[in-house]
Amino acid sequence: MPKCIGNNPKKWTKCVGETKLKSGTIFYGTFKDGEPNGIGRATLKGDNPKMNYYGGISNLKFTGSGLQEPAYPSQISKDQYTLIYLSGFFGKNGLEGPTLIINQFPPTSNVAGYKTLSVGHYTKGQFNGLGYKTFPNATYFGFLENGKANGSGSLHYVGGEKQSGIFKDGYLSAGNKTIHVLPNGYVKTGSYKNGKFHGPGKLVSPEGTEWKVTWHRGKLSDEDQMKIYFYNLPEDYRTYIQNILKKQGLYSSNVDGYWGPGTSR
Repeated sequence: MPKCIGNNPKKWTKCVGETKLKSGTIFYGTFKDGEPNGIGRATLKGDNPKMNYYGGISNLKFTGSGLQEPAYPSQISKDQYTLIYLSGFFGKNGLEGPTLIINQFPPTSNVAGYKTLSVGHYTKGQFNGLGYKTFPNATYFGFLENGKANGSGSLHYVGGEKQSGIFKDGYLSAGNKTIHVLPNGYVKTGSYKNGKFHGPGKLVSPEGTEWKVTWHRGKLSDEDQMKIYFYNLPEDYRTYIQNILKKQGLYSSNVDGYWGPGTSR
C-alpha cells in the first residue's frame, strides 16, 4: 500500500500514514476515507506508562486480533498493578475471546518487578472459563470466573504445596488429594471440605514414613496425634515405652520401636 501524501489526514485513503488523533493517540497504519482503518500501531495517551497497540482498527476502535505493550518499558507505575503486555481479540465490546495478559507488580510491592501471566477466555472485563494464571508463589490451571479461581482446578505453590478440587472465589472449597508441605518437612494429604482437611488422608515424614490418618475439620484424630508424637520420639524412648506397656500386659506386638496394636493405650 502506498504512503499517504500531504499533511491533511482527512484526505488520506487506501494509504499508510501517521497522525496524532484528537484523543492524543498517535496512529501509524492504513487509512481509508480520512480515518485510521485496517492494520496499524497506536501509541495510546498516558504517562504510566504509554502503551503501544498493534493490530486492527476501525471507526477509531480496536478491532480484530491485536496486542498492547509499553511504549517505554522503563516507565512503571509507582502505585498500581501495571499492564506490560496484552494480546487478544478486540470486538464491539472491547477485549473479548482468547487473551494473554502480562502484568507487573509496582516498586512499592514486596514482590516488586515480578510479572504475572494470565491466559484464557476474556469477556466482560475479566477472565471467564478455562484459564491459566501465574502468581509470585503459585500457578493455577482451571476454571475462572470474574478473574478468580472458581470451579474445578489445581493450584501448585513454589514450595511444593498442591491443591486440587473445587475452588470458590480464589480459594479451595472442596477436593481430594490436597497436599501441604509443612515447614518441618512433613507432607499431609487428604480430602478438603469447607477450607479444611476432612476425611481420610495420609501424613508422610521427611524420611518417607507414611501413615494413614483421618482428618476432622483440619485436625487429626486423638490416636493419630499420639501415633505422630510416638514416632517423633528417639528410638530408645519408643522401645522403652513398649517394654513398660508389655510388662503391664497392654502391648501385644514386638518391642521394635514401631507402632503396633496396643501402643496407643
